[in-house]
Amino acid sequence: LTAAVRHPERVTRLVLCDSACYPTPLPLEGRLALTPGLGALIFKKLYRKADLARYFRTSVFADNPALADEQYVDYYWERLERPGGRAAAHRALHGLSDVQDLAERPRRVGCPALVVWGERDRIFPVAHGERLARELPHGSLTVVAGAGHAVPEDRPGDFTRLVTDFLAAGVTRGRWAGPPAA
Repeated sequence: LTAAVRHPERVTRLVLCDSACYPTPLPLEGRLALTPGLGALIFKKLYRKADLARYFRTSVFADNPALADEQYVDYYWERLERPGGRAAAHRALHGLSDVQDLAERPRRVGCPALVVWGERDRIFPVAHGERLARELPHGSLTVVAGAGHAVPEDRPGDFTRLVTDFLAAGVTRGRWAGPPAA
C-alpha cells in the first residue's frame, strides 16, 4: 500500500491480504507488550514459544489450528530468536497499534487493487476489508470462504488462483467459494 502510494510508477496492480490498515483492538498480550517502559522487557524476555504457538492456534488459525503444527511454530520461533528478531517483532507490534498514518493511503492508490480477506479472520474483521475495497479508487474485495487471517497459508491454492487471475485478467469481484465444480 505504501509502495503504491509513494512509487506509483512501480506498481501497476496491488494485492492486499488481511491488511492492517485500520485501528483494531489488540489482545491483552499485545497491550501488555506495548506498556511504556515495561512492555518491551515483557515481550523480549518473557514471551515464550508456547505463547507463540497459542497465538497461532487461537488467532491466526483458530478454525484450523492443525496448520500451526510444531514445525510451523518452530520456523517462526527460530526467526524470533535470531539476533534482533524480538526487537523487530516488537516494532511491528507498535506499527499495528498505530495505523493512523495509513488512513488516507487507500484513496491515493491509482492502480487496480485486489483486496483478499479471510471470512473468519479473527485479527482484522472482514469489515476492514470491505472498507479498504471501498476506499481504493480501483479496488475490489474477495472474501475467501472458511479462511482465517492467513489466507495464503490457510487456502494456498485458492489464494494463488485469485492472485494469478487478478494479475492476468484484472480485478476479481465477489466471494470466493473455491474452484468451480468439475
